[in-house]
Amino acid sequence: MANFAEALKRPFSDWKKLGVGFLLYLIPIVNIITGFFAWGYQLECAHSTFKKKKELPAWQDWGNLFVRGLLALVISFIYAIPSIVIAVSFMFNLIKKLGPDIDLQNQVQLLQVLRDNLSGEIIVLVLILLITAYVTPMAIIFFSRNFEFKEAFMLNQIFSKIFSWKYLGAWLFLAVYALVISFIIQSLVTVVPGIIFIPWILNAFTNMFVGITRYTLLADVLRESK
Repeated sequence: MANFAEALKRPFSDWKKLGVGFLLYLIPIVNIITGFFAWGYQLECAHSTFKKKKELPAWQDWGNLFVRGLLALVISFIYAIPSIVIAVSFMFNLIKKLGPDIDLQNQVQLLQVLRDNLSGEIIVLVLILLITAYVTPMAIIFFSRNFEFKEAFMLNQIFSKIFSWKYLGAWLFLAVYALVISFIIQSLVTVVPGIIFIPWILNAFTNMFVGITRYTLLADVLRESK
């Protein structure tokens, strides 16, 4: 059985290593680039989980960390293509239904158009987004096993793993975990208003430890499902 407690504790087993990832996420705009190193490190955490290593891996081989983080983004984008296509189609249809004379500030009128003409497309879009959000993490975990790009698209094997109670439970747990952390951050920001850098610090820290927990747990699920 996947060890939820170990996955939650793992990011905090070495504060120095966690701190490096925090710094990579910290600086806005710059973190667009440095975030790939952090993402690559999170995948390295998944990779080490397959080898049954509990300690956090060392920060090394930075070039590969960057490339792996970048490839994870490419994998995510490829899996998101159906959602993007449907979303673009939805926007074109919305613009067409609205017509040139409609008042975009009139929310009642806008909602009326959505309800009467595009409710079916909204449902389809939401379903596709949910499916994408459900499948993509497993595809990235497949990639992290051997860092072979093609393994992220072994659809038969991926789909055989995602339709399991273990993966569903882990996915739901991580979704709730992320929501709880987000709620806590918003609460802290409300308590300490007016300090604009507080959200940056909290989000940078959260991105790192939640990412390590996510990929550790999902790798554990895949390792045990063999």
